[in-house]
Amino acid sequence: MPDTLPRLHAGRGVPLITPARLIAALDGAAPKLKQARPWPPVHRFLVGPTEIATPAMTDHVIVLHLSGDDEIETDIGGRMRGYRLTPGQVGIMPAMQPSTWRLNGQAGFLHLYLPQSTLAGYAQEAGVADRLRPGFGLDDPFLAALLARIGNASLHRVPLDRLLCESIERVTALHLLSTYGESRIDAGTATMPPRRLRAVRAWVEEKLAEEMTLDDLAAAAGMSRFHFARAFRAATGVSPWRYVTERRIARARDLLLGSDMPVGSVAAAVGFATASHFAQAFRALTGEAPTAFRKRR
Repeated sequence: MPDTLPRLHAGRGVPLITPARLIAALDGAAPKLKQARPWPPVHRFLVGPTEIATPAMTDHVIVLHLSGDDEIETDIGGRMRGYRLTPGQVGIMPAMQPSTWRLNGQAGFLHLYLPQSTLAGYAQEAGVADRLRPGFGLDDPFLAALLARIGNASLHRVPLDRLLCESIERVTALHLLSTYGESRIDAGTATMPPRRLRAVRAWVEEKLAEEMTLDDLAAAAGMSRFHFARAFRAATGVSPWRYVTERRIARARDLLLGSDMPVGSVAAAVGFATASHFAQAFRALTGEAPTAFRKRR
């Protein structure tokens, strides 16, 4: 018989629980969940046979099944259903909905926590409702690959660029809304007039040493964040984060060849938080480390 976890309760007078309280119940040895970057907060679990009664949560929980091939029963929305778990499947636990889980064997999971307000913001921009349909044992290769990439990135000590975090956030939210939401997102026509694109490019060149956000880039184009990201990719063939990264590395190449600035100073001059983060990005785009590039040239 599965064990019941007795610690998973909403507090007195508090009808909702947070991701931190869910983690504490499922993994007592886990460090305190950090809500700061890298976004989004994730946690890995290895859970044995158990029964879990979860009060309604403040955040949407997006689940990637990592390991274990066994049966699970879930009650989300008042109906108990059984699933055969297979690694690579995903699950959706919407915020504000209590749930019950019965796991017969041991399984590993990755949880991604998406604040309700975050999804609501993207839904408002897209003109759709912010409600998600619950589900488990879902075959969604795109979402599974995205969750795996987020999980791997969370293991690295190198700080993630804020623009990258926002790009991940946007792709995740819009995929959830378009695939598991109640309304279909109207993609519309993604176009960006040349003058707006020139304004964005000029702004990026001026601000390469500074931290950038999607809001900053959209404002430079005079567009909403929702329409800007799609229009920019349509106009340039790359995401805003990829474009900014490429421009930073291009500027870094010029500084490495045309000055005696230390590599750490070059990294700061083109907007990287650390020299190691800069070196990683430089190698990814050029195939060699900054010091090796400078020496070879």
